[in-house]
Amino acid sequence: MRESTRSFVWCVMAGAALAITGESRAGNIFTPGDPIIAIDRDGGFSDAAPPTDQGPEKLIDNDLAFTKYLNFGKEGSGIIVTATNAAIAKRIGFLTANDSPERDPTSLRLYGTNSPITSTTGSAGKSEPWTLIYSGNSGLASDPGRGFDVYVDLPSNNTSYKSYKMIFPTVRNNQTANSMQLTEAQLYAAAGATNNFFSQEGGIFAPGNAVVAIDEFQSRYPLSTETPQKAIDGVYTNSTPGNSTNTKYLNFGRENSGFIVTPSKGATVARSFQIVTGNDSPNRDPASYQIYGTNDAIVDVDNSNGDGENWTLISSGLLSLPDVRTAMSDAYGFDNETPYTSYKIVFPTVKNSPTTANSMQLSEFILSDTPVAVPEPGVAGVLGIGALGLLRRRRRRNRR
Repeated sequence: MRESTRSFVWCVMAGAALAITGESRAGNIFTPGDPIIAIDRDGGFSDAAPPTDQGPEKLIDNDLAFTKYLNFGKEGSGIIVTATNAAIAKRIGFLTANDSPERDPTSLRLYGTNSPITSTTGSAGKSEPWTLIYSGNSGLASDPGRGFDVYVDLPSNNTSYKSYKMIFPTVRNNQTANSMQLTEAQLYAAAGATNNFFSQEGGIFAPGNAVVAIDEFQSRYPLSTETPQKAIDGVYTNSTPGNSTNTKYLNFGRENSGFIVTPSKGATVARSFQIVTGNDSPNRDPASYQIYGTNDAIVDVDNSNGDGENWTLISSGLLSLPDVRTAMSDAYGFDNETPYTSYKIVFPTVKNSPTTANSMQLSEFILSDTPVAVPEPGVAGVLGIGALGLLRRRRRRNRR
């Protein structure tokens, strides 16, 4: 076969392969630096339980000097308190603990319910129907000092509740804090009340009330080294020419962990994706996926459940990632023509959990607006026949 004929056939076959497989990286939707947060859909964290001498009952024991409530769940940790009598909460107060100001909760979500409490210690505290009363600053955004009290009014609440749930989505410094802590918390029945911790009057909670330590978030990742930002940073071995290092995103939430990204490109139409495997431990590879889209503003915070917005499921299925490390997977395509401003990626399962995998990890997630063509039956054969026909015609010309 002449060299020109050989080159021609290779060009035809390459064109056929491209028509069949598509090229998913041409229209990458994510850009390094896009806003991204880690999530885990499960909620509840096995390490949320506090030390026995710093349990949730210490938060309402009226001891202002020597006790505190500490929760290693950190962000998303909290407490459920069932009061002696149902009451309308109009004010909430907090007393800072004796040390480590980086552990102070800087934001708050307060809920109420009149249903029996069935949530257990260390759970996400979602076994009951809850009504959101307040979401915002806890009053501790600035450090008031150790053993100081702060108060937040709740004038919009006009409903009486028997049980209240406090969730603390953030702490002052999640890089250095290993937990969330407070000496005391109290609800009051009047906004702007003169009653406070030091008078110990007018409080809705009382020592001996039933309490449950909870943690709404399960997502956790190694701070500064294997963060969700690494999943879209464009740094991965065997995929970027000349690149000799790789980074990865690891989440100890394992099953149902993932991330939310808001692309700087604005609304986009996702049609395919590829995954670059992590540098070690194939057992941690995702084994299935779910991709959601939303046009809501993202209100979820890092390490949350990722359920604060209205999400539409775009695609889901099983994954078959290579055991080779830092290797690019095949392209996975799906039907979608709806543009979204943010995407949620969830991995419901990993390859070997819980036997040997302690986490979920990947080096890169590449979401693309380029479809992956799925040929109709016989398309590959038609392309091959066409190539052979063209080759025969070229041979006839060469014989003349």
